[in-house]
Amino acid sequence: MKVKKYMVKNISEAMEQIRGDFGDDAYILDTKKIKKGGFLGIGSKKYVEVTVLSEKAEEKNKNFQNEYITNNANEIYSLNNMVERNKRLNQRIEKEKNKQVQDTEEPTLAQELLELIDSQREVSRTIDKDAELFYKNKQNNNFDDQLKKQEKILKSENNNPNNDLHINSKDNDLEEIKKMISQLNKNMNKNNNFFQEVRDILIKNDFSDKIVEMIYDEIQDLEINENWREDNNFILKIKNILMKNIIISEKDLEGKVMLIGPTGIGKTTTLAKLAAIAKKNNKKVAIVTIDTYRIAAADQLKIYADIMGIPAHVCYTPMDLKTTLESLVDYDTILIDTAGRSHKNDIQLGELKVFIDTVKPDFKILAISSNIKTIDAINIYEKFSIASPNALIFTKKDETSTIGQYFSLINYSKLPLLYITNGQKVPDDIKKPNISELIQEVLEEVKK
Repeated sequence: MKVKKYMVKNISEAMEQIRGDFGDDAYILDTKKIKKGGFLGIGSKKYVEVTVLSEKAEEKNKNFQNEYITNNANEIYSLNNMVERNKRLNQRIEKEKNKQVQDTEEPTLAQELLELIDSQREVSRTIDKDAELFYKNKQNNNFDDQLKKQEKILKSENNNPNNDLHINSKDNDLEEIKKMISQLNKNMNKNNNFFQEVRDILIKNDFSDKIVEMIYDEIQDLEINENWREDNNFILKIKNILMKNIIISEKDLEGKVMLIGPTGIGKTTTLAKLAAIAKKNNKKVAIVTIDTYRIAAADQLKIYADIMGIPAHVCYTPMDLKTTLESLVDYDTILIDTAGRSHKNDIQLGELKVFIDTVKPDFKILAISSNIKTIDAINIYEKFSIASPNALIFTKKDETSTIGQYFSLINYSKLPLLYITNGQKVPDDIKKPNISELIQEVLEEVKK
């Protein structure tokens, strides 16, 4: 028996080293996250410590994969060995699944390891039966002759009306076996390091797990290497996924337009910018505020309204708001400012819904700050869904270096993006989003 510990950045790296040292004759005893380096904890990096138990005292030759050479004898050996390894791997995985994890902080990491091994086993076990038949029949026959023989058998069986064929059943097609082996090799080869690098970059840029998986599924069939950033085919695949996860609205804001959202995201300033855009487009514009919570909120809007030469009204109750809107029926666009509501305060959200149900706005725009994480943006959307928003505005783009949250929230909410604000200047710091520019911004971050 031999116990060995590995200090790695991720599970994929650990699996490569373990296979290189022990092949398949090893058990995963423990995995845990640790920090290393830095000064007094500052600047330390996260690693995964994997403890492995080998049933054999001596490590296997790291170049054991050289046994898989292309002559006929070793082709037979490799297939035979694959079947046996798969059987042993199945036993170890089942044993690992039944083992209770003692450290409650690490089950996700352990499960990740099991799923990685299990996914590789799933590919190989589908070919065990056919591989075993193949190498037994091949021992005393020429490889090309055997291929022709197998193809004849396949044609005969496929033409037999008594065969009970199912779409998902295994067949004896040697081409399918080759594809399975190729897929197994892809899952185990060194390219996994580069795939993981791509995943890490996307997560760092605040893309949701769903979009990360969509991109990973799209690129996993590529043979990428350390120069993947210059691979046009690879970049094109990412671009196509991003295109599917961005919705831009070109509609003009007309009718009753209400801005909703949490506190401190710049709703009032954004509303003033929207009023300036509408006036520039020769719309007859009015401003109404129901923000009576924040000191000087009404005065701030009135100052903006005076500068632009448009009327401004303050309303205190739902009926007051309804009466005011009825008096402004001749206006093209009526912009309604609301008090910032905490997405954790159900009472405040309930009050907002009463206003909305009373006046039934044509646009209910959820304003989200760009400088929050995707998970927080989704939580805010979930809470404000009580108001049934039908469009998005991202504010404060100048305060963030990532925009993965844009694509992630749009993908999750299916709401179109109307505007992006990037500063405090009224009316300058607001613009219609451009799909090409947003995607290019993401690609530049990915290529860094």
